[in-house]
Amino acid sequence: MPVTVVSTPDRYALTKGGRMSFTFSGSGRLITTGSSAISLLELSGPLAEGTVINLRWNGRTEKLVVRDNPVQPNEIPSGDGSADYAISLEPFFKEYFSFREDFTCHAAIMGAVRTIVFTALRPGKAFSISGTTTSSNCKITQSNEGSDPQYRTQYSIYTEIWVQKAGTDGTQDAHFERLGNGYPIETDEDGLARIDVGSILHSQLQPDWPTWGFLNPSGSFNSQRKYFVAYGEAWGQPLQIGRMQKSEIRTAYLGGADYVHKADAGFDLQLFVQRDSPADDKALRFGSKTRYVRPDEPQFLTFLNTRATVEGLQLDVFRKFDDGSTDTISPYADQTWPLGAKITFAVGPGHLDVFDNIPGGKRLVEYYVKIKTSDADYSEPYRFIIWYRHEPYRRYFVYQNSLGVVETLVTWGKGSSELQRFYEQAERYLPVGYQVQDGQFVDYDITLQQQVEVTSGFRRLDELKLFNDFYRSPWRLLLRNGRQLPISIVSKSIRQLKDGDTLFSHKFEFVEQLRNEFYTEEDEEPGDALPPQGFTPAGNITIEQPTVVQSRDNTVPDILRSVTTAEFNNIRAKAAIPDHRNEGYLKQGTADQLYGKIYTPDSAVTTEEIGLQNLKTYNSATKKDELATAEQVKDFLKYGFDETLLNNPVAQRDAVFLKANVVFQADELQRGIFFANEDGSQIVGYMMMRDDGSIAIGSNPKGLAIALEDDGFKINGEKPYTRVFPPPPDTYDAVVKAGRETGEEVISGLYSHRSLRILNGKAQLIAITYYDSISKTWPIVFKTPRTFVREDIQPELDIVDLKKKLDALDKPDEPEEDEWEWEELRCWDAPDVITNTWKLQPPGGIVHDQLYDIPFGDYTKLYITAYNQDGTRNDAIGWKINEQPFKLRAIVPPNLNPFPGKLFFQIHES
Repeated sequence: MPVTVVSTPDRYALTKGGRMSFTFSGSGRLITTGSSAISLLELSGPLAEGTVINLRWNGRTEKLVVRDNPVQPNEIPSGDGSADYAISLEPFFKEYFSFREDFTCHAAIMGAVRTIVFTALRPGKAFSISGTTTSSNCKITQSNEGSDPQYRTQYSIYTEIWVQKAGTDGTQDAHFERLGNGYPIETDEDGLARIDVGSILHSQLQPDWPTWGFLNPSGSFNSQRKYFVAYGEAWGQPLQIGRMQKSEIRTAYLGGADYVHKADAGFDLQLFVQRDSPADDKALRFGSKTRYVRPDEPQFLTFLNTRATVEGLQLDVFRKFDDGSTDTISPYADQTWPLGAKITFAVGPGHLDVFDNIPGGKRLVEYYVKIKTSDADYSEPYRFIIWYRHEPYRRYFVYQNSLGVVETLVTWGKGSSELQRFYEQAERYLPVGYQVQDGQFVDYDITLQQQVEVTSGFRRLDELKLFNDFYRSPWRLLLRNGRQLPISIVSKSIRQLKDGDTLFSHKFEFVEQLRNEFYTEEDEEPGDALPPQGFTPAGNITIEQPTVVQSRDNTVPDILRSVTTAEFNNIRAKAAIPDHRNEGYLKQGTADQLYGKIYTPDSAVTTEEIGLQNLKTYNSATKKDELATAEQVKDFLKYGFDETLLNNPVAQRDAVFLKANVVFQADELQRGIFFANEDGSQIVGYMMMRDDGSIAIGSNPKGLAIALEDDGFKINGEKPYTRVFPPPPDTYDAVVKAGRETGEEVISGLYSHRSLRILNGKAQLIAITYYDSISKTWPIVFKTPRTFVREDIQPELDIVDLKKKLDALDKPDEPEEDEWEWEELRCWDAPDVITNTWKLQPPGGIVHDQLYDIPFGDYTKLYITAYNQDGTRNDAIGWKINEQPFKLRAIVPPNLNPFPGKLFFQIHES
C-alpha cells in the first residue's frame, strides 16, 4: 500500500524554526480486518421460575435468572417461549449494560425457532458468546464465531534524508547524498508517523563568514542546503522495506526562532522576507532600517531570493551630503542571484568606499543601500547615518544571528582587560650538589587567555534588545588589528534594565577562544617616522586652538565634590524628616497648659537648699556609710523633692513613693538611694549621685542585676552595698491606686523618670520621660539640659507630639482575648515578678532556655521586658513564653550589633 504525505515543511525554512516536520500516513499496517461474531440464544419452550442462563465472552460472565416477578437487574421474566415472549425479551438485552457495550441485540423469528441475536460491535473471536443453562428449552449457538484482525509487526515508515553535495547546484539526483542509513518511524494507532528533519539538518550546516581580505558579494553555501526525503512502508524483523517514494526538493537554512515564535505554526521565513512587492522585500536582519555607523565600522546585509532567479543584480548606493546634494554609486559588479540562494553584501562605509570621490567642500551625511536590477528594485532601502564623533573605546564584533547570517555589533563604553593564566607544576628531583637556579619545582603547559569586560555604552532600549541575539549566538568574532578572533561570553547574568531607568546600557565579559603558549609583539599601526636629531622647522608654524569642552560644572560648590555616598544618603534621610513646627509636636504654650506653674520662687535651687551638704565623704577604710538612718535621708529628700521637683503634678506620685520607700546605700564610687518593695525582697527603684555631681532617679532594672543577701546586696555581682531597710506600710501600690482614681484625666496613667545633675550649686534637669501605661508609649522626652528655678521647672520642649498620644488615652485599643501583649512596665506594678541575669551566647543562638514555676495565680497573660547592662531597653531580642510550666526562651538575631553580652529581663503581669 502507498504512503501518503499528510504535511510537509516549508519550501524555505529555518532548521530550528518549527516548520520542518513531515507527517506520513501508512495504511498497510492491517493485513485482514477480521470479522464480527454473531451468537444466538435459541428458545424452544417455556422458561420457568428459577432457570439460570450463564453467558460468557471476552473474559466476562453474565448470569441471568428467570423470575415470575423480576426484581434484580439481572432477572428476566418467565414465559411460554413463544414468538411474542422472545420479542418481549428484546428490550432487556438492548438496554442491559454489558450487552449494550459489545453487541447489537434483536429478536428473530424463523418458523418454529425463536432467537435473540447478538452481533459484536468489534471484530474478534473473543466476542463469540458461549454459555450454559439449567433448562433444556434454551441453548446458545454461534452463527459466526468471528475472527481477529491481523497486523504487520513493527509496521513503520522508512525515511531517508538526502542532502545536496558540496560544489553542486542541486538540480540532479546525483547531486545529493544520503545522511546515515535511514530512519524507520513506527506509526501510531492512527497510522501516522512524524519526523522533524530540521533538527537533523541543523548539525550539517555551518555559518558563512565573508571573505575578509576581499569583500565582494558572497553566497551562503555552508549555512543552507537543498534536501529531499525518500520514504516507504517497512515492517517485520528483519525489516522489510517496500516501494520508495521521494518528496519535492526543499531548502534548509541555518537558524531558528525563540520559544514563543516557534510554537504553534512556527516561524515562517518566507513571510519574514517577502512582501507584496519585490521592492519592499526585507534583508535577513532584525532591528530598524536606519543605523548610525562609524567611518570604520563594518556592516553586512544578506538577502534571500524567494521569487525567481535574478540576472544583473546590483547594489545601489545613494549618497547624501551636508548641502542637500546627492549622487549614486555602484561599488560591486553585477551578480546572478539564483532562486532560494542567499547573497551577502559588505555595506560599511569603508567597504563601499563612500568617502571616495566626494566633491570638494562637501561632507557625507548619510547613504542608502538597496539591491536592484536595471529594471526593478528587489529590496527596500536601508539607511546608514555617518557618526563622526570620536569614541576611543570602540570594539567591533561579528556574529551569526538567529536568521543564520552575519551581523555586526559595536560597543563604545569603557571596559577592562585581564589575563587568565593556566599552568601545571611538578616537583623536581634534585641530585647531590644541585645548583640553586634549578629550583624544587618546574612549571609546564603554561598558557595565557585574554578576558575582557565590556560595556555597551548608553543607547536606545530597542537597540539594546538586539544584544540578546549576540549573547545567545554560538559563533562570535572580535575584530582587532585586522584579525577575527573567536570569543565566548562568560557572563552568566547580564543586567538589562530597572524600572524607571532612562539611560540604558549592558555590561558583559568575554574570553578569547584560544590560549597562547608564546608571545609575539603586535604590529603597530603605521605612522610617520621621527625627524632626525637636531631637526629645526623652517617657516611659520600655525597651531590651531582646539575646541575646549568644559568638563567641570562650576555651578557645583566645591564642598559637595567630596561628599561620599554614605554622607549623601544621610543627607537624604535627614531631609526626609518633616518640619517639627508643622507636625503638631508639643510646644511651650501647650506644655504650660498641661503642666501649670504652682508658684514662682525667686531664687535658684542650691546644693544647700536641697540638703546635698549632708552627704558626707565616704570612709573607704571602714566600708560603712556615714549617714546611718533612713530618717536623715527622708529629711534630705523632703525639701529637695517635695518643694522643687514636685511642683510638676505628674511627678507627685513618684514623690510619695520616694518618701514611702526610703533605702540608703553607699560605696566608694556612688552615693544614693535604693527603694525596696513592702517586704524588702526586691529593689524597685533608685536615686544615684555620681562623682560628677549628677543625680539619676529611675526604676530598677536599668542595667542593674541586684542580689539580696543577709548582710546587704550586690549590684551586677561585683560591689557590696549596705542592707536594705524595709519601707513603711504606706506602700507605693496604695499611692498608685489613689492616683489613678483622683488624678487628672490628661495625666492619669503617666509614670515619670527623671535625671538630674548638680552644676555650680544649681540643679539641672537632664531628661524626663513619662511612660503611659494606657497607650503603652513614652510620649515625652526632654533632651535639652536646663538649669531650672522655681518660677519655671519645665525645659525647652522640642520633641514628640504629646497631644496626639494623650487624645488616644480615652479610647485605648483593647487586645483580643488570646492575643499576647509585649510592653514595658515598671516592675513594681507587677504583683509577681521574677528577675534574672543571663549570659548570652553568640548572635543567632538561643540565649537561654529554662523552666520556671511562676506563681502567677489567676493571671492569664505574661509580659517580658529586657534591658542591656547600660540600662537601655533591648527590643532586638526575640522572646517566647509557652504555656505552663512556662518555658522562657530568648533568641538573639544574627545581625544584632552591638552584642549585649548580658541581658537583664523581667517576667510580669500587666
